[in-house]
Amino acid sequence: GEPKQNFTVSAVRVSNQQVTRVVRASGVSKPKFEMTVSAKAAGQIINMNAVAGHEVQAGDVLLRLDKGTLVEQIDAAKANLEVTKRRREITERLAKQNFSAPLEQAERAAAYATANASLRQLEEQLFDTIIAAPVSGYLEILHVEKGERVRRDTAIATILGLDRLSVVVAVPQNEVAQIKIGTKVTVEIAGNGSRSGIVSRIAAKSNPATRTFDVEIDLPNQDHKIRAGVSVEATINAGTLPAFAMSPAHLSVGENGDLTAK
Repeated sequence: GEPKQNFTVSAVRVSNQQVTRVVRASGVSKPKFEMTVSAKAAGQIINMNAVAGHEVQAGDVLLRLDKGTLVEQIDAAKANLEVTKRRREITERLAKQNFSAPLEQAERAAAYATANASLRQLEEQLFDTIIAAPVSGYLEILHVEKGERVRRDTAIATILGLDRLSVVVAVPQNEVAQIKIGTKVTVEIAGNGSRSGIVSRIAAKSNPATRTFDVEIDLPNQDHKIRAGVSVEATINAGTLPAFAMSPAHLSVGENGDLTAK
């Protein structure tokens, strides 16, 4: 007859215990903001202070435009304002003594207001010849060069906010309910280790093509070691649930995909 086969049977007692549930999703890192700085005035660039690829602080001068005749116009406008001011004051004194007509008084007041408005407008134009960084960040691109003549609303520079990154991952619809605002996340960055972040936003509407929800993660990046646009893998802590801990050796997958214990 056939030789007898010896079987080894083992029994393992398992207990129901709380285990951490995680949701894994992939995505891309993005800067917290991306701002394009534009010229508020037309003119020729006479000085470039900024260098692409460096940090800038809010208020740092990026470049200066030719002032043209603005300084001379402002001096003339100041002199004109002083003249209209004196005339208005004289008219007001005469009016108190009933030596000035109301119409003349109104005309002198209107002339002063017009001169004052003209001076303020010229001073604003002079101020606009200096283009400064409106926010602190990383100067990614300078779109112009020294000597170039720019028009109003010409794009000058692009500044990125990299101190904190916004990581957006796609979470399946059957798992998004397990995630809450403020949930802790471990983010694995391609070629750059891992960092901890928190969930800052959960989309209320799914992507119709993939039926996934965008989940935004706020990730600190003060050292700027993480670049924008890199692939990431997020492991999101979705709380705990009761479960049995079993070795994969004791599990079997049926033809229909069902998971059973041997």
